[in-house]
Amino acid sequence: LWKPEKRGQHVERDAAAYEVDRLIGVNVVPPTFVRDMNGQKGFIQGFAGASDLKALGRGGDKRNSIDADDWKRVAVLDYVIDNRDRHGRNLRVAKVGNRYRLRAIDHTMSIGTEFDSSNMLAIQAVHRRRGVWGDKLPADVAAKVKSLTRDTLGTRLGKSLAKDQVDRIWDRVQNVQRLGLSALWDRPLRGYRAPRRV
Repeated sequence: LWKPEKRGQHVERDAAAYEVDRLIGVNVVPPTFVRDMNGQKGFIQGFAGASDLKALGRGGDKRNSIDADDWKRVAVLDYVIDNRDRHGRNLRVAKVGNRYRLRAIDHTMSIGTEFDSSNMLAIQAVHRRRGVWGDKLPADVAAKVKSLTRDTLGTRLGKSLAKDQVDRIWDRVQNVQRLGLSALWDRPLRGYRAPRRV
C-alpha cells in the first residue's frame, strides 16, 4: 500500500507507530516506512488483511473469533501513541492459520506532545466497548514493555520525531510499566458521551 501525505497529516507518525508497535511487542501494525515517490512524500505499508472491521458488522464468525488479546494489544498501542482516530475502518482483520487477527492502520492522527483528556476518554470508551478491562497485559507485551528503556526508544524514534514527542511516548510507556493495562483507565468516564461503536 502506498499512501501520499495530505495537508495536515504527518506520515512520519505512521512509521513511528510501527516502530513503537515493535518496541512494546503488540505486533498489530503492518510494516510501515516513509518514502518519496516521484517527488511526493508518503508511506508504504505491508498488506494488512482483506476485510476492515466495520465491513464485518457486529456479529459473524470472523468478528467473534478475533483473539481477545488482540483488543488489548490495540488498546495499549492507542494509549502509548495517543491515537486520536480509532474506528472500524482502520482496524483490519487478517486470517493467520485458523485464527483471525487484528491489524491496526492509519496513525497519522497520533503522537501528540500534550495530554488530551477528551481524546483519552474517547479511546477508553471505544476499547471498553470491545471488552478491554482489567490490568493484565498479554505476557509477551508485558515482557517487552518492562525491558524497554528511554535510550532505546530515543534511538529508534529520534530521527523521525521531536524530543518532546518521544518524551510523551516514554511517559506513557512508564505508566504501562507501572500500572499495566490499568494505565488506560486512569481517568473517569463519567459525563462523557461515548463515540459510536466500532
